[in-house]
Amino acid sequence: MPVNKKGYYICYGTTTEFKGVHKKIDNQVKVLNSVGNCQKIVIPREKKNVVKSIMWRMPFGSFGRKYGYAFDQIRQNGEPDFLYIRFVFLDRKFIGFLKALRERYAAAKIMMEIPTYPYKGELLHNITMFPFYFKDIFYRGQLKRYVDRIVMHTDDKQIYGISTIHITNGIIVDDIPMVCSSAESEEGRINLIAVALMQRAHGYERCIRGLAEYYRKNPSRRVEIHLVGEGAEKDYYQDLVSQYRLGNYVFFYGSKSGKELDQIYNKADMGLGVFGLYKNKMNTVSSLKCVEYLAKGLPVISGCVEDIMKCKGGEKFFKIFPNDESVIDMEAVISFYDSVYKNGGNKNTAHEEIRDFAKQTVDMSVVMKPVVEYIGE
Repeated sequence: MPVNKKGYYICYGTTTEFKGVHKKIDNQVKVLNSVGNCQKIVIPREKKNVVKSIMWRMPFGSFGRKYGYAFDQIRQNGEPDFLYIRFVFLDRKFIGFLKALRERYAAAKIMMEIPTYPYKGELLHNITMFPFYFKDIFYRGQLKRYVDRIVMHTDDKQIYGISTIHITNGIIVDDIPMVCSSAESEEGRINLIAVALMQRAHGYERCIRGLAEYYRKNPSRRVEIHLVGEGAEKDYYQDLVSQYRLGNYVFFYGSKSGKELDQIYNKADMGLGVFGLYKNKMNTVSSLKCVEYLAKGLPVISGCVEDIMKCKGGEKFFKIFPNDESVIDMEAVISFYDSVYKNGGNKNTAHEEIRDFAKQTVDMSVVMKPVVEYIGE
């Protein structure tokens, strides 16, 4: 669909942080560039110190972001037809930034993507974030003055008085090599993989405890968990593995990418989604890891409903456990494995079927279509 519009994708932080997020952003920009001219602008943060950290949390303080950088980039590269902004919690300077964009570029369509909604649990899980949450509440009512559409993963028709555009997380499927089942994965082992930042909401302790219960019963089939990534919860998971004496069944790889990551994926039979969403008082999520598992050709086990699970035809590729702190039943995991792989049939046939489903549902060209259509209206 030809659009030929000039636009900017505005986000925050540094491209070295949260590489998975910036990979998604780059893929979104790639799609927007296929129908127009879109430039990514990463607004840098101010250097933090103790005094600044305290001032940012004061009632009329604001998180240190150099918003002027965005205006410099737009001045140099031309006025926009659209602006696509990745949401951060609301404060005085962010609202001021949106106001200035609306005043300077009155004809531009301004969209703001909220990656996680509701996000109350994310802001309130740490007491140091409480001031930002209350400021966010204070400024919400002003958003509708400056933002034309909110882009989000839920089915809400309106948020904060603003009409929404519904999308899911996406990926450029052709950029992701499909797994190729190795000889090791054909030896009767069931290999579960998680590639994540190891945050509180991932809840992999439920899987580790479930594995411990499974091996107490002297089972005949071998189940392994492969955890790839670093993060705040990694030490906790390692302590649990040590406590339950699961060192021969749970493996930690640290951060991996490229061919090293592909080699680990080639051992995998199923991907582990999100198991701790209940901690953030949320029931549904749209996680990037789930999308990548599908692009790889892997079925997904999750402790909550993933947004993509609502797509017709994908039910047989997902196993959903309760969104609470209960341990994961590995016998149920094995039954799901057998149903997907037809009790030991050709695994690569299943991988191809799942990857085809991913192309039809989570490829970024499909995911961003509603946004492209709105820009072209």
